Amino acid sequence: MNPLWAIDWGRFIDIDQRAYGVMLDDDGKLPGGGDPSPQQVADNRRRLQLAYRLDTSLVNPLHGLPAVVASNPAVLATRNLLRAWRLGLPSGQAVAAAMGETALKDCEIKIGKATDDADPDAKDDRPDRRRRFQS
Repeated sequence: MNPLWAIDWGRFIDIDQRAYGVMLDDDGKLPGGGDPSPQQVADNRRRLQLAYRLDTSLVNPLHGLPAVVASNPAVLATRNLLRAWRLGLPSGQAVAAAMGETALKDCEIKIGKATDDADPDAKDDRPDRRRRFQS
């Protein structure tokens, strides 16, 4: 991996304390309309930004890209995995080992939809739970 591509480990593990930052509107102003202090601006740049769980599912249009967009392979997920391999990105298991943690065995890694449901493929007809994208 290119050594110039750094990762801020403080965003993933507790190695330092991070300020929560302040809310700013679209114009970069505080809720009262004032300008943030230089310290508040700096805190906002360093604040921890939590992310949603990675969704491993692809909507149908991304599963088979048109030939004018991509081919060989035409599946976006496959293209992403190949790109990561070509860049030399380490696996999660390799990162865990480098950190001195016990890496999961291949058989312990769950492959499937990112969900907390016991059966992610079970039919759920509740209107508020219908999937927005149907394949």
